[in-house]
Amino acid sequence: MDFPFMAIVTHSRYVVGNGVIVSFKWVLTTSNVLYQFPESTFCAVIGGDTLSSSSWYDTERVWKHPEWVGWTYNIGLMQLSRTIKYTAAVQPISIATVNPQGLVGTMISFGENNSGSTRMQKAQVVLSSDDACVNILSTYFSKDMIRTGHGYCLAALNGKEYRFESDDNGGAIVVDNLLYGLFDITLEKDLMATRVSDPEIRNWVHSMMNS
Repeated sequence: MDFPFMAIVTHSRYVVGNGVIVSFKWVLTTSNVLYQFPESTFCAVIGGDTLSSSSWYDTERVWKHPEWVGWTYNIGLMQLSRTIKYTAAVQPISIATVNPQGLVGTMISFGENNSGSTRMQKAQVVLSSDDACVNILSTYFSKDMIRTGHGYCLAALNGKEYRFESDDNGGAIVVDNLLYGLFDITLEKDLMATRVSDPEIRNWVHSMMNS
């Protein structure tokens, strides 16, 4: 009920990441959640905090940003084969129209935690994009995502320890019920977020849904 916009993303019935409901037939996630084939076996699982307590929506088509090559423009859309039924526990979220250089927000994910659970979890995180955060990142590609304005560095608030894995990818980062970012952990374990509030990324999302 607190986060009715969240969706579990599965491929061949296995959890591979997270998504957010942005319209009646659209779920927003990161391209690195949608890289597997065949694309026809992706599903959005909506309306509960576990696979068994939720409704399954087949995907009609998967869209990855045309300039995504594994780091920048790490954004994707699932076009569902049927309309999502909105309830008190199933609602869309709006993308923020302001694009701050940093913020403190809440991250929500169904990724497996230390106890082996894939129930919905939340964590307070800090998003930043200054030189200090860029210098901590391990690869040129991660650094480039921040410098081009398409991403944030991510850290747990107050240095708290969390277990972040690839099935956390696509986890929503929200402030005041607006979407600012989607979680991304690289193969080198850099913790990042796609900056969904970036006008270039936000405009691509809206153009795809309206095409």
